Amino acid sequence: MEDVGQQQNSQNDKTDEETSRPQYSMSGVLHYIQHEWTRYELERSRWEAERAEMQARIAFLQGERKGQENLKSDLVRRIKMLEFCLKQERAKVYRLTHNGDEPPNYDEVPDENSAPTENHLAADLDSYINDTESTGNFRQGRLLLKRYLEEIGYRLIAPSDLPNNDAVNGKKGKSDSDSDDENLLDMDASKALDEFDFLHTDSDLKNDDDWSGNQNQYDALVRKYNIEKENRRKPRNSEDDSSSESLTKNLETDVPPGIASAIAASAAEGLPTRRQGRRSQNFAYGNGGASSEINAALGISNEENMDIKDEFGSDQDDPSMQAHKWSTKISLRSHLDSIWAMQFHPVEPVLFTASEDGTVKLWNLEAKKEDKHGSGTGEIEPIYTFRGHMGPVVCLVLNPTGDHLYTGGRDGNLCCWNVPALNSDPCDAYDPRVLAETLNGHTDVIWSVAYHSSNGRLVSASSDSTIKLWEPGNSEPLIRTINPPKPSLVPTSVDFVSTETTHLLAAYTNCFAQILDIETGASVMVFDFGAEATGRTLNKIVSHPTMPISVIGGEDRTIRYFDNTTGKLIHESLAHIEGVSSLAIDPNGLFLLSGSHDGSLRVWNIEKKVCLQEISAHRKKNDNAVTSVAFHPSKPLIGSSGADSVAKIYVAASN
Repeated sequence: MEDVGQQQNSQNDKTDEETSRPQYSMSGVLHYIQHEWTRYELERSRWEAERAEMQARIAFLQGERKGQENLKSDLVRRIKMLEFCLKQERAKVYRLTHNGDEPPNYDEVPDENSAPTENHLAADLDSYINDTESTGNFRQGRLLLKRYLEEIGYRLIAPSDLPNNDAVNGKKGKSDSDSDDENLLDMDASKALDEFDFLHTDSDLKNDDDWSGNQNQYDALVRKYNIEKENRRKPRNSEDDSSSESLTKNLETDVPPGIASAIAASAAEGLPTRRQGRRSQNFAYGNGGASSEINAALGISNEENMDIKDEFGSDQDDPSMQAHKWSTKISLRSHLDSIWAMQFHPVEPVLFTASEDGTVKLWNLEAKKEDKHGSGTGEIEPIYTFRGHMGPVVCLVLNPTGDHLYTGGRDGNLCCWNVPALNSDPCDAYDPRVLAETLNGHTDVIWSVAYHSSNGRLVSASSDSTIKLWEPGNSEPLIRTINPPKPSLVPTSVDFVSTETTHLLAAYTNCFAQILDIETGASVMVFDFGAEATGRTLNKIVSHPTMPISVIGGEDRTIRYFDNTTGKLIHESLAHIEGVSSLAIDPNGLFLLSGSHDGSLRVWNIEKKVCLQEISAHRKKNDNAVTSVAFHPSKPLIGSSGADSVAKIYVAASN
């Protein structure tokens, strides 16, 4: 009976548990799934945000580390270069102060078992670095540094943690960001330097002591020389000369001989004549009072003396070098296209220009500038325009009296003009008598034309490979046709020899030039350009007015001077950055004016073959810039024409 009762009780307990257990429904299950999905999406979005933030931080830290590595490598290179330069300078000073003895070698670490030996300093920076890397300390430090980088990397110092030294140093006017950047760089530099403390040895410390010991001697020398330099700035007389000599003698007693001689030479020469450029402080002494002569005696280069125009500074006292300085006075802008040629009137301030627009214009340089309203503040306008060519006008020449003008164009014609009155009105009626004659004979563009002042003959060089001799006014104006010595040569420039009335200069393509006899057409002399000359085109040849010298400029950027009697090259100089397009010599034969495709003019001293002045003149157009240059025969004026359709007049002013 008891067993039956227990079974009934257990069954009752089970039924109670089943009734108390919650019943699952479809809505409850869906609600639970929706709740769990929402929680999952929220956690996923948080994780993606944290992931993006960490990726950005990683990228930032990688960039910072790369920048620190670049800074460190740059500092290491600077340290190596400075160490090498310092050792070289110490070696030079040691030789000067020890009668040329070789300095001891502090680079090599002596072995414990071997006696120390002296070797020469390393020849260059690479060998010095290789010798240093071979030491065991460097390898050990390098491995240690590499392990540090692999484990922890570089520490990023926040700007807020850096010390503020402005209050201590008394610096003002810097923003917080600037000071933070500077402090960060200083800390980075100091860290990079601290990592290479193992490079310093006892011998280096000893070397530093030796250098600081000699510093007092040089400081005393600089102070004495500054006093002597101040004395030289005062008006010089006999007393000043004697005092400078006594000062030099006193210096010779306690300074090396090379430095004393340099000071004596500078005292004898007086104030330096070099142009003063940008000055930098002296690295050794921390001021700008040290002399370049002292640095030269020590073998130390001085940046303030590095001037590309120093070669002219030594000739300031030479009267032949006292050239005029040219400045732009007038710009003539009436042409519609490139101006290919220009020439001054022999006597009057009048200019002729020939242009790509097919016209030749006559300018009175002393005319009143007028604008459209006649107020007198505009540009100078031409007083006459010559029209007769069927295309661009390339070259022109005047007779010695300025009464007749001869022009050559791309149409192959030579036009002979009667120059109108210089005070004529631009609005006057057209006068057909201005165009006196047209010479036909060339079949291609005429590149150059020259007038013989003795017999009134005209010579022209054309792209049809011929040079023709003309006598305007005759029933048969063509006298002779001269063919090139080689079929491939094309004449580009002609000029009569000033010292020989029957000789003609002719320049061709392919770096060829010769002297011709105008009576027979035969070649008298061929200029020797040498085997190294290139086959570039010669653009201009001119004859010296008083000496048997010819000057040639071409596309190889070189100006060459030739002897007309022997045909040998006298001198050549690389004159411009780009090809030389035009040349002109002043009537006295002292100065040469050159123009180039780089847009510049240069004035040269013919005797010394040096450049006296460079002028930025014209803008480039279609690979052309300066197309023609000219000296006024009787007035202190020069002119230039360019591919930018502008002709410029420059006035001279003495220094």
